[in-house]
Amino acid sequence: MKLILSDKNKRVITGNVEIKFKDSSEKHLICVTARAKGALQLSPSASDDEDLTVEIDHKKFPKLSDPNRMTDSPAAFSGGSIHNLSKSVFFVAKLTGEEHVIKLKADNIPSCATLESLEVHALGPGEKVELKISRSAEDGDRRQWMTFVVDDLPLYSFNISATVYKRYRDSDDLKIVIDGETKSHFKENKERPTDPQLPDWFYRFWYFAGALLMGKRVISGFTTKLSKGLHYVEIYADGTPYVESVSFNFSQPMEPEFQRQIRKYKDDKFGRDYNQLDQYILSSVEHWNNFFLSQEYPPPEPLDPNFVKAVIYRESRLGYYPSSNIVDVMQVWDDRNPPRAAFLGETSANEFVSPEVVKHISYSYPVGKNPPRVESREDSVFWGIRWLYYKAQFLKPDANRKPALPYVRMWRTWEEAAAKYNANPELLRDYMSEVLKVYHEGVDLDGNVLWRS
Repeated sequence: MKLILSDKNKRVITGNVEIKFKDSSEKHLICVTARAKGALQLSPSASDDEDLTVEIDHKKFPKLSDPNRMTDSPAAFSGGSIHNLSKSVFFVAKLTGEEHVIKLKADNIPSCATLESLEVHALGPGEKVELKISRSAEDGDRRQWMTFVVDDLPLYSFNISATVYKRYRDSDDLKIVIDGETKSHFKENKERPTDPQLPDWFYRFWYFAGALLMGKRVISGFTTKLSKGLHYVEIYADGTPYVESVSFNFSQPMEPEFQRQIRKYKDDKFGRDYNQLDQYILSSVEHWNNFFLSQEYPPPEPLDPNFVKAVIYRESRLGYYPSSNIVDVMQVWDDRNPPRAAFLGETSANEFVSPEVVKHISYSYPVGKNPPRVESREDSVFWGIRWLYYKAQFLKPDANRKPALPYVRMWRTWEEAAAKYNANPELLRDYMSEVLKVYHEGVDLDGNVLWRS
C-alpha cells in the first residue's frame, strides 16, 4: 500500500467538509476515525444524536436494508450507537479518474462529530488488503468499533486475529456482523440449552468471548463468497478487546488440493531429479494466479502448475539441458528472447490494468523483485510464469480491430499462450507437440515415460 494522504488534525466537523486528493490507482483504502455523542451526552434536553456520514466521489454508503438511509448505516458514525467512543471505518473502494473528493457530512449543528484522523492509501492491482490494527477498543458497552466497507468488489473471505480477556464483572467480547448477519461461534438451538451448555448459549452472538477464551489469541476466518457489490464487515466491542490484524480476499484462491497435485516425474535413463523445481513452480503459480484472479476480467481458468512443469521440461529439461546446472530454466533472460528487454522496460510490454488504464507490466512487480533479475532457478520460474500470463491476454478489439475504451481484457487458452511463449517459430510445431504430450500423456518426443496416470 502506498500512503497518499494522512490527516491527523483532530477537529469538530460542522456541516459539510471536503477533503481532496489526487491519485490514478484503481483501488484505494480510506480510513476515517471519528467519534460522535449521543443525545443525552449533548444535553438533557437534546432530542437528536450527533451523526457523521462519508461520501467518496459521490459514492454513498447506505444501510443495505434501506438504500435511502445514510445515518445509522454501518459506514456512518452514529452518536446513539458509539456514545462518543472512537470508531474507525475502513473503505476499500474502486475509484475512477485522478481527482477524488471525500465528503464528511455532519447533521447536528453546532455540536457535531469529531474527526480524529483520515488516511488514504493506494492499492496496487491484485494487492491483498492486510491491515495491522494492533489496537484495543476504548472501554465501552456493546458498541460499534470498526466497520470495513467493501465497495464495488466481491468478497470471498475475511480473516481476523484478536485477543479477549476474562475480567471481573464484564469481560472483553467481540461481535462480527457481515452484511447484517451476526456470526455465531456456537450453534444456535431453537430451545434454551441445559445448564452445562449455558455458557455457549449465553455468548452465542459474541464470536470472541473473553469469559470462554480467557486471553487466548485466536485467528478466525469467515468464508463469505459474496458477489461484486457493497458489503459491510462490522466489529462490535464490549469492554476492551484487542484486534491484531484483519485481511480480505476478494477472489477465490486456488484450492489447496489443486496446488499440491503436481505430478512427480521420473528419469529411468539418466537418474535426474526432475522434481527439483516443484516448490518454485507451486509458489510462483500461486502468486500469479491469485494476482490475476483478483483483478477485473480474470482468466476463465487458473494456470495449472503441471502445465508449467511441462513447459519447463521442453525449455530446459527441468534444468538439465544443455548442462546440469542451468539457472535460467524458463529461458526468460536470454538476450535472444524478448522477455528480458520487456521486463526491464527496454521494449514495450503493455497490458490491461483497468477499463481505463493500460500500463507496462512493471505495474505488477512485487516489492523485493523490482527491478526484475534472474540470478536463480526460482527467479527464472517466477518471471517465466509472469511472461506466460502476459502472453495469455489481449485487449478486446473494436470494429476497427483496435482496442477502445472502456478496455476489456480477453484471454487465450494456456495452450495458445504457450505457443506465443515460444520465441522460435521454426520449432513451434515440435515445441507444442512435446509440451502437450508431456502434459497430457507423460511422454516426451523421444518416448521417455515421465509419469503415468
